[in-house]
Amino acid sequence: LQNCIRLTDELKFRIHDLLLEKINISKKVQMGADGEPTTFIDRFAEDFILKKIKSNYKCTIMSEESGTQYYGDKELIFIIDPIDGTSNAEIKLPFFTCSIGVYYKNIPLTGIVRDLYNGDVFYGIYESGAYLNGKRIQMKGGINLKNSIGTIGRPLSSKDMELYKKLNFNTKSNRVISCPSLEICYSASGKTDWCVQVHKNPRATIMDIAAAKIIIKEAGGILIYPNGEDIPIILDTKFKFNFIGCRNDKKIIGQILDLIDYN
Repeated sequence: LQNCIRLTDELKFRIHDLLLEKINISKKVQMGADGEPTTFIDRFAEDFILKKIKSNYKCTIMSEESGTQYYGDKELIFIIDPIDGTSNAEIKLPFFTCSIGVYYKNIPLTGIVRDLYNGDVFYGIYESGAYLNGKRIQMKGGINLKNSIGTIGRPLSSKDMELYKKLNFNTKSNRVISCPSLEICYSASGKTDWCVQVHKNPRATIMDIAAAKIIIKEAGGILIYPNGEDIPIILDTKFKFNFIGCRNDKKIIGQILDLIDYN
């Protein structure tokens, strides 16, 4: 945990320096393991993280850009998204993170999500709580959907639009941030009440949520599919899915699921 906190803090400064340089950080340099283009800033962040982790651990690393690589231990797994919210980073919109989930024999040890713009660090420790900048966090209780604020995905189809209209008109307010790990952590820390990313063609990956899932669970929340089932950590970089994150409370879960019909 402390090593990951330190390396993401150092990455934050390196990214800030990179954003000041006259360089095309949006340049496509390869096709990522998740099937999406890898940009210069993605590759920059991944190279830094991989070098740091490989020098300290025998492990397996699963990354959104280069896929799954084996470095001496198949049971200790680092699941990373070097830059979550790349499109925000490219235009210096302050919603992008580095996400690192650490698992051992399928047990979630710790998850770290570093806000690379303002430096906030969210982390969760298996069966030991969730934290923001070292202070314990907990999801809000007693939430009614009508009075809630959440984050949603950007509609990409007419069916998406109909779904998000339902959420819009049945809640107090919602936001589009376009950074799944940060959206989940905002809910976990009580900044928002829930997060929903549901599309006709799912977009979220395991790398997006591997760390944030630990954080929201330790904060009293849950991360589920739109059918109400828990989202497992599947070691497949191309696996994409829809998700809902909220307090682990039957009332709020039921209210959200009642609005979502995505089979």
